[in-house]
Amino acid sequence: MPIPVFEQQSPEQAAEAMEVKKEKISPWSIFFSIVLIAILITMGEYALKDSNRVFNPYYEACYLPTSYNTLTFLQKIGTPKASCDMRAYEGTKLLLHLDLGAPLLLFSVLIYFLVRGKKISGSSRVMTFAWFVFVAWMLFRIIFEAESFLVRHHPLVGKYIVFISISLICVALIFFVQNRLRKKSAA
Repeated sequence: MPIPVFEQQSPEQAAEAMEVKKEKISPWSIFFSIVLIAILITMGEYALKDSNRVFNPYYEACYLPTSYNTLTFLQKIGTPKASCDMRAYEGTKLLLHLDLGAPLLLFSVLIYFLVRGKKISGSSRVMTFAWFVFVAWMLFRIIFEAESFLVRHHPLVGKYIVFISISLICVALIFFVQNRLRKKSAA
């Protein structure tokens, strides 16, 4: 039976590996990252609402005029009209939101593959973290919107898609937590 050969580090290489320190991230960077996340999420929500208001052909037929509070910039949407085809309205709204969410996701995958394996500075790490939190928020929001559309308008198929997607999210979280635990115990 052959004996496995393992690569061994020289004492100099081992010392260099021990000296590598992570760049510290200041509490202010974390605070401004949280502010950035809030701004990005708010901007994304307004982009979704405005794209629906501008590009959805069923919007005028389904909702009373939209009013803005100029002091708080909050949007008030009227109640749906009785003569509205809600299935067509919500389907078009979902497609418009997917049209905004898909490029964000593709751009984030591109950023991930460009940054992966490279050592990035603390400020870049904080900004990419804020960006990925924003994209995750938008992704989960659009997934939730699609699932609620399916449950409302296709209840037989919709409930199974909801169960499957929740199961997949739980499986992904289990893998994420286990990998983090494995990395901490190896360090």
